[in-house]
Amino acid sequence: MTRSCYILLTSAALAASAFAFVACSPSRFVLPPGSDDDGDDDGDTSDGSDDDGTVDPDPPDPGPAGCDDPSTCEYDLDTTCAGTPRANPDSFPACPSSICETGGHCIPSAVVPSDQLNMLESCDATSECVPDTFIERGGLLTAASCESVAGAEGRCLSTCLPTVSQQAGLLPASTCGTGELCVPCYDPFDGTATGACAISCDTGPVAPAAALPKCCQQDGGGTCVPSALVGAEEADRLDEEECGELGLAGAVCVPNIILDAYLVGVPFNPVECVTGQIVQELGLGSEGGCLPDCIPIVGSIPVGQQNCADGFRCVPCEIGGQDTGACQPQ
Repeated sequence: MTRSCYILLTSAALAASAFAFVACSPSRFVLPPGSDDDGDDDGDTSDGSDDDGTVDPDPPDPGPAGCDDPSTCEYDLDTTCAGTPRANPDSFPACPSSICETGGHCIPSAVVPSDQLNMLESCDATSECVPDTFIERGGLLTAASCESVAGAEGRCLSTCLPTVSQQAGLLPASTCGTGELCVPCYDPFDGTATGACAISCDTGPVAPAAALPKCCQQDGGGTCVPSALVGAEEADRLDEEECGELGLAGAVCVPNIILDAYLVGVPFNPVECVTGQIVQELGLGSEGGCLPDCIPIVGSIPVGQQNCADGFRCVPCEIGGQDTGACQPQ
């Protein structure tokens, strides 16, 4: 089975996509001497090494005789291989807790397929932190399916992978195991493939791409985002009703200008403004900030555009002693 290997680097792609992961061809790890798959360290050649300690470039499948069907992509650990791993993760040092809290071990860089190095965090100058599920199956696997952001199809991937841990705040645990999070097959914000469902033996997603619904189209545009990703305090300031009508319960309409700033890791800072005469006569203060029209509070009080750009209005910093969010980074 031939698969191309492509890399979507999070740091380079955030401006266009919130989710970016690595997808690589199904390559198995050529294990170093002393890491017998049966764990007995007796010097046999079941790990593909010769008696002199050298490593064959293409070692035979380990485990019970004939346990793994060579015609399939995956190393069939749980069924025909009867739980016998290609390599025992515990025969390698555990990954530093600073880069992987659980479920990963340090494999020598030289034995990791070159097309998979970019998806891993280095333990040190000579080894890489590899998820145990990869080690046990020699890199030949299909990650478990799960429900990701807004119920979208995803895959359970280890938080030992840097592109997963960096976006842990956006990803649900779903039905994944300890140390894993559910990564969506498609970016929920723009519908592009993330690569999470094209790793190793994965044949790809079953469901088609489905981006989050668009809202507030008559007032500058917004996107329905699950409230859990927005945070309770911010979600209270945004419109939930329209997203419910669009079929996404438990979501709020986030103005695109605020969302775009969030996705590149910077806060949205409202432009300062001086509130209008009516607002000041109501005792709401003269200090304000320019907020997008589709934020509910903008339409609930008699505020004007003032010096704000088109699609924004000048909202007082406080109403009745309560912070409106107009004068603070969003």
